Amino acid sequence: MAADTTSAGSTIVTFNVGGTRYQVSRSLLDQFPNSMLSKSASEQWQEDPESEIFIERNGVRFQYVLDYMRDGKVDVPLSQTKASILAELDYFGIDVADKTVIDCSKTIATRGIACAHLVTSQLQELRRELDKDIAVKKLASWLLMSILERRIDSLQGRDWSFRIYSKDDDDLYRASQRQKTIDDADAILNKVGLKITEKDYSIPETKLTLTPIPLTE
Repeated sequence: MAADTTSAGSTIVTFNVGGTRYQVSRSLLDQFPNSMLSKSASEQWQEDPESEIFIERNGVRFQYVLDYMRDGKVDVPLSQTKASILAELDYFGIDVADKTVIDCSKTIATRGIACAHLVTSQLQELRRELDKDIAVKKLASWLLMSILERRIDSLQGRDWSFRIYSKDDDDLYRASQRQKTIDDADAILNKVGLKITEKDYSIPETKLTLTPIPLTE
């Protein structure tokens, strides 16, 4: 417990809680004479006033113990729970008769908003992934069906060009305007011996050229 004496004569006690140092006035500790903090400070003071008291507890959570000691209440942050704060106060021998002063109402509201925001963000990301996957499959399927509709007997020895118009299928057109979607669709087509070799993003149409490639084993 490192002790400093100010000009007013008040003593400051230093606690090292889990590696985090806190300075607390003796006058505050004296308001909780039966607490472990007050007793530890008194015992250490008699042995070595210049040393600090080390306590093997959560250094972050200790600040809320001091909040209660100073203000008689604690606004529980999003990162903590009411039960965890009460457990710390009990460990340090600080009695809390009225548990409602450990207020987590703001935390619940904030946590609810944060949770809702997180869920919304995750749903939006999932929707984007699904939309992307659907667009890729739709583009690849459209190109394959277009070839089949031409009744091609062999996929060897020629290229095929296709135009996708916004007025005919806006979703397909927008998918064909995205390079990443085309690349993913191309990966699917490669499995059946086709490759997108040319891309022309002319508004309001997309021109894609497919070329046969040898199938890999």
